[in-house]
Amino acid sequence: REGSSQVRADDEPLRALEQSFADASQTVYAETAPQITVVSAADLHEECAFAAAEVKRLLREENYRCREIAVLFRDADRYESPIRAALAKCGVPVFEDKRQPILTQPLIALVRGLCAAASEGFTTENLMQMLKTGLMDFSEEETAQLENYALLWNLHARLWRAPFTAHPDGFGEPETQASAERLEALEAVRVRLIDPLERFCKRVREATGRGFAEEIYRFLQNQHTDAHLLSLAQRLEAHGEPALAAEQGRMWEMLMEILDLFARALERRVVPAKRFAQLLDVVLQTKTLGTIPQGLDEVTVGDLDRTVTDSPRAVFVLGVTEGVFPRTPSGGGLLTMADRRTLRVMQVELYDFGEIKVSEERFLVYRTLCCASERLTVTTCATADDGSAQCSSQIIRTILRAFPQCMTVDAGRLNTMRRIESEATAFEQLCLHTRAGDDLYPELYAQRARAIAGA
Repeated sequence: REGSSQVRADDEPLRALEQSFADASQTVYAETAPQITVVSAADLHEECAFAAAEVKRLLREENYRCREIAVLFRDADRYESPIRAALAKCGVPVFEDKRQPILTQPLIALVRGLCAAASEGFTTENLMQMLKTGLMDFSEEETAQLENYALLWNLHARLWRAPFTAHPDGFGEPETQASAERLEALEAVRVRLIDPLERFCKRVREATGRGFAEEIYRFLQNQHTDAHLLSLAQRLEAHGEPALAAEQGRMWEMLMEILDLFARALERRVVPAKRFAQLLDVVLQTKTLGTIPQGLDEVTVGDLDRTVTDSPRAVFVLGVTEGVFPRTPSGGGLLTMADRRTLRVMQVELYDFGEIKVSEERFLVYRTLCCASERLTVTTCATADDGSAQCSSQIIRTILRAFPQCMTVDAGRLNTMRRIESEATAFEQLCLHTRAGDDLYPELYAQRARAIAGA
């Protein structure tokens, strides 16, 4: 950035913070800076509870909208679930900006099971993987009965191809009319399952990559998988899961794109079933599915290295501890540091992985701390998950040095009433203080909870 005319913040302290990244002199901002808050907490859960309560206070007292607030963190594995739970406890709607692998999606599980059946054989595991997706022309009852029979008689690939003749209740059980009818029904289900699979395996035995992709699509069409997928989406929608419902249609489109890719890339090359299954797994492992916002007014929560925010009014940055944010670059690659030193002595120039990573982390620090237009809250906690002590990040020390009159908060010493922003948090505080034997003023808590509920 060249000059201060391009800064996004509306308040002078935040503009000074952004300008400080371009100014190596580390100028001290001597005036008060209430727009910048540094919070210290005892542990991660206290840190998340403070952030959630403060978000709810901004909504309730300062006329913020949910979409004007972002909660960001660097260590998604640690912070994702606790902050989501804390915000839910305060009744704050959340849009969680993250991507998830697609390997566990029902449609992908069906296709992977189909390819595994062609390459490994008709094992019970492969067949059940396909049936339990619910995306084939089989009912849940038929799938359950077939699985029970397979486990009872320990069916392997050769037995799946032969007619069922064993008693459905096990060895030594008497033959009855009812058991004969059940066996006949199981055999009919087996035929409906195995016959299409055998035709599929026969067609892909000498198929090109394009032919293999076409046969997968033809199998899905014959099983009416698109209709079953639509039915699944409708059931998810009816059960209050609109995000999962929307994913099903996107998965169909993504799978079609992947099959088109194989058809173009391997159009004339014969690909054995085992090799096709391996290539398909490699492609699927690189694919992720993003989340679409389900509401018009939600707080954005996500990993700061992929969450893009459009100048929110308030930004909360969690987990600003040493080695986490900014993240310490870790070594990688085939060459050790000793190898790199030896090559450097031989005047062989190498790509400086560490320097690039440090630069990327510094850019993330700049982008995250300077995206707020009105309010920035940075939090850190003193203990790790295992109880060991951890230090605050250099970011905290830099902010405190550059803005000596910014707001500082010890979350552990926060007034109890500041922690109550919903009925759930009121009840939680009531329980905590009851256990400690404190004077609670229950009626005061009840009034506060009623006021919050009616807000």
